[in-house]
Amino acid sequence: MIRFACLVPLGACLSTTEPGGREEDDTGTAPQEPTAAPVYTATGPTTIDSFTPSCLTDTTYYAELVTTGRSNGLAILDLWETTAPREVAWNEEHVIETTAQFAGGEISELTLEHTSSVDDVLSQPGNTLFSCEPGGHFDSGDVITFALRIYDEWGALADCIAFGADPELVGSDEYTTIGGPSTRPEELNGCTQL
Repeated sequence: MIRFACLVPLGACLSTTEPGGREEDDTGTAPQEPTAAPVYTATGPTTIDSFTPSCLTDTTYYAELVTTGRSNGLAILDLWETTAPREVAWNEEHVIETTAQFAGGEISELTLEHTSSVDDVLSQPGNTLFSCEPGGHFDSGDVITFALRIYDEWGALADCIAFGADPELVGSDEYTTIGGPSTRPEELNGCTQL
């Protein structure tokens, strides 16, 4: 268990104490008991607890990520169209931001709007070429391969899962031929395949 006595710059947390926890006093008055600072308790390692995707409409994809422990506020969701021919397959990478914290972890959310413009996907976060239409990419369940990565509060990879159409592909040399590179592809090698 990790405990932090305060969440302010380190210098503000430090004080000079005598053995036994009493503040030093050079004024001749009796030492005062130290005041207890609020304690934040991390619950352990940062891990993926649940990932719940859904199509809100034919054009809106929504996902909720629940993690245990504390993250750096960001997660990465990679999407590969692994069932399409390699020369036309597409991949996307989206950042999922933390929207709430609770005693044991965090909730992060992602909303993507379907567009038919590659330029919109590349220039505007929150857009996707993948569709929620009936029989579309997100709806069919066997078209897209996903990788979800989360990072601890210091920015180190904490957990990674691969799932969807072809999770064995994630971390292999073959995935690099699908729609271009991913950020920090070496992290994908350790994804747990579901």
